[in-house]
Amino acid sequence: MLGGIGSPIIPSSLKTSLIIPPSSSSSSSSHPSKRSSRSLSLSASIPKYPPASKIFIRNLSYSTTESSLIKAFSRFGKILDFELVKDEVTKKSKGYGFIQYPCLDDAILAIEGMDHKNLDGRVVSVEIAKIKRDSFGAYPVASGPPVQPRS
Repeated sequence: MLGGIGSPIIPSSLKTSLIIPPSSSSSSSSHPSKRSSRSLSLSASIPKYPPASKIFIRNLSYSTTESSLIKAFSRFGKILDFELVKDEVTKKSKGYGFIQYPCLDDAILAIEGMDHKNLDGRVVSVEIAKIKRDSFGAYPVASGPPVQPRS
């Protein structure tokens, strides 16, 4: 809580600058020149890009590198951010990743161009990344290990 009784409760999850004048009282209303304002800085997790412009790629080969992932997906638009998810201990790929494009159109082109296509010897699945329900602006970690193609 930012103030005492009667003060507005402003969630700390907002990122903006806000000027809140002090409460009016009989002494301050008679001397307006003595009135000052407080500046509060609040923070929020507002996504930088439209959530629908981030794609989720699953069933990647464990040998897929960041450079091969970028090479395969950069032809559909500018890649703003990417993540090839790796095991924290072994540092080996977990078989899935994310790519952030600046707009939905690029993400759709990537899905149309790469979903059910071969990348580094594996048929990959590509879809719009889903937003986590418990965290504003966050994305899912995974839905499981890569699926082995049947022969």
